[in-house]
Amino acid sequence: METKTYRTRHDYPYFLVAFRYYKNFSGMLNEFKNIKIEYIEELKKENIESLTEDNASDRLREFLKDDHVKDLGSKVFAVRTFGNIVILHSAMCLESFINDYCVVKKSGNYFKKYIEQLDVISKWIIVPKIIANNEIPTDSRAFELLKKLVSTRNKLVHPKSRELTRDDDGNKLELLAQEFVDFIEDVALCMGAVLAMLVEFKKIDPDFYYLKDYMWLWDKEAEFRNLSDIRNIFSIISSEE
Repeated sequence: METKTYRTRHDYPYFLVAFRYYKNFSGMLNEFKNIKIEYIEELKKENIESLTEDNASDRLREFLKDDHVKDLGSKVFAVRTFGNIVILHSAMCLESFINDYCVVKKSGNYFKKYIEQLDVISKWIIVPKIIANNEIPTDSRAFELLKKLVSTRNKLVHPKSRELTRDDDGNKLELLAQEFVDFIEDVALCMGAVLAMLVEFKKIDPDFYYLKDYMWLWDKEAEFRNLSDIRNIFSIISSEE
């Protein structure tokens, strides 16, 4: 007699959150095209250390009164917020996926005893080797993206302040601007890490049923599964009693 065992599922809901907020993140970046940011050049000409509303140049005050410029701060905040959500949920998706792969194919006890304490990169190296006698090449683009994702996630979870210094050819504003540009690139790479790792995993164990939820990413004929579908929250395992 066939019975159905229900197991809680976390990886795909994490992925959908990351995917949705990445769309929001991308949309917000497009809005920056409509913001007048010429005032940055004016700021570079000012003595930022002693800048006040009273001693700012007339040209700078004119820029700061612009409605688009006033909106810049809120848009930067939104981009940072959406990006942080993408990074954290991408990392949780991949770690949850490989954890469950081990639990389903081996057992919860096996996972807890031998795998649980490993870092996520080690899990992605060891677990496929143990279960499928195969592995994702550590010199592949996908694996490089995984390492980037873990590094970026760690910087968010274990933040440390740093002193901003200026050199002869730069200033603090430029450093902050470059940090923001780097963050934007990091978010895109982290989202790409999920897709790249799943594609590589499909080569290792294409029949693992968790992949069915992700098929729409690379198969136009596959069904998009939304969070409103309970199948995404509880995976169903059929077994013979």
